[in-house]
Parts: sequence; C-alpha cells; structure tokens
Amino acid sequence: MPGTIEASAMRRIRMPTPLPGRRGAPATGADREQFALELDADETAAVASFARRGHVTPATLLAGAWALVLGGAVGRDDVVFATTVSGRPEDLDDVDRMTGLFINTLPVRTTLPRDVPAGAWLRGLQAALADDRRYGYVPLAEIARRVPLAPGAHLAETIVVFENAPDILPPELEDYRDVLQVTSVP
Repeated sequence: MPGTIEASAMRRIRMPTPLPGRRGAPATGADREQFALELDADETAAVASFARRGHVTPATLLAGAWALVLGGAVGRDDVVFATTVSGRPEDLDDVDRMTGLFINTLPVRTTLPRDVPAGAWLRGLQAALADDRRYGYVPLAEIARRVPLAPGAHLAETIVVFENAPDILPPELEDYRDVLQVTSVP
C-alpha cells in the first residue's frame, strides 16, 4: 500500500461524529435517510466559479460545508464523516491490467477552523482529501482494521457523495430519456 494509513489523518479517528438524535448505533435499513441536491446549470457555474476563486474544487466545498454543518449540529470542532472516491491510483501494482470501477468510501477527519481563514482551511482540507485518495482502492474494512476505533464504533455515520458526471445520453435516444434513466441501486 503506498504510504501508510497510520500516517494519515484517518489514523487519528477514534469515534465517528453522530448526527444529533442518532447517538448510539448507526442507522440501518429503513432508518437511513438520504438528501440529494441537484444544481441547475447556473447554480453549477456559480459554485464552480466560487470554488475556482478559492483554489479548491466544488467537491471540497461540499465536504467543507458538511463538516461545518455536522460540527455545528453536534458542537464539535473535530468531525468525522465519509466521502466517496473514484479513480485508479497510478502507483497500484498492475492497475493497467485491472477492469471495472474503482469507487470506494473513505473516512474524512477534519478540525474545523477557529483562527484560520475559511479559504486556507478549505485548501488544507482539499490537500488532505487528495492525500487520502491514495487509499481509494483499499477496502473500507481494511481501513477500519488499521484505525484504532473505540470498541463497537464505526468509521463514519454520515457520507457525502459528490457526483459531477455529465449528461451523456446521445441525442438519438433523447425520446427514451425516462425509460433509460439509471438511478441508485441499493
């Protein structure tokens, strides 16, 4: 494994950050909730422009916003949540001979800014997220084994998913858009 989990911020995770009212066991099955926000073209352009001015990605803005909301909701400066990553690390042995998607969930640990300007904090968060992407191919169960969690704790109780896939339906299939739409698979 390139680098070591022990050297990343993941190593310092002891307990996940629960949502208010969710203390105890994480939600399962019907208890789980999902919130989705889709931006139109103008909103997407505004977010992208704001991110560019701050020298971060829109995904980092979303992760930072969730960290602030989560920390404010539970009254903590140190928060843990999960995010999805995709991609193929170039330093993974034989990666050029592997097929399929490389999508994984990774825990994110961050300390909320007190005396740090928001832009500097977001750039630091982006650097940490980029650094932890090197573990994107490591199964979450393996990461959990390497992180000294408190007994019975999970790595994270909330997850942030940022999707930026373009609408790629070919024009000749536009009449079938409602039939061909792919949605989440549980």
